[in-house]
Amino acid sequence: MHILYLDGAGGAANPKDRHFVLAGVSVFERGMYHLIKKLDDFVDGLDLGPGSEIELHASHIYAGKSLPWRRMKDRRAREQVLRDALGLLVPENRSVHPFAAALPRTGRRSPSSRPPHAKSSGLFLPGMHVPQAEDRVRTAARRHGI
Repeated sequence: MHILYLDGAGGAANPKDRHFVLAGVSVFERGMYHLIKKLDDFVDGLDLGPGSEIELHASHIYAGKSLPWRRMKDRRAREQVLRDALGLLVPENRSVHPFAAALPRTGRRSPSSRPPHAKSSGLFLPGMHVPQAEDRVRTAARRHGI
């Protein structure tokens, strides 16, 4: 059995959002303990306060506006935290599978219209190393003018 975590960003309610992004990770049940242990050790090693009170939200880390991330003044240091945290999701074993899909906003939708079909962005593939994923994210961002 696999444990699945999904998270979304963007949405139909905000007209400024050009995409809805759905990302997630699938972890084989016996690998869950090891992943949680790695993440806990990583957060504790940041020395930003009690690890049990720190959450790894990419937008908060990158912006550096909320605690504890505003204590890290250097944006490059915060970006490295993101890279290191993502690196924990790609272990040598194959029990962790990150993935993402971007759904383009197609404009207004009537209540009876069907949602757009999900197309995998191809940004993350099972077993992909973080540098490869970063390259794909940068390429996609340039293509969309982000």
